[in-house]
Amino acid sequence: MWRDTDCKSHFIIWRDDILLFGARYGDSWIDEAEAGEKEFLQRVLEALSNREQSAEEISDQIPDSEPWDVLRCCRRLCKLGKAIEGRHHARGRFRRLE
Repeated sequence: MWRDTDCKSHFIIWRDDILLFGARYGDSWIDEAEAGEKEFLQRVLEALSNREQSAEEISDQIPDSEPWDVLRCCRRLCKLGKAIEGRHHARGRFRRLE
């Protein structure tokens, strides 16, 4: 499904999950974190604690943030080895790696 207004995101609803992709500009996909949102990524990292938190809980700590953006950043921080996502029933909950 495409949103033709606002964020112009692309997402798929599959097996009760929403798979969200970045905005599309021209013929290429833009990963907002790679396109210069390093400051926001840092803010998310600073908001993470050593106890598991949901993206919504983390977003509540960051003024003017959206849980979807925080979720994307948390998963990126996991790939960078700076955070870890819970497993099974704790999937979608994140904590900072020391």
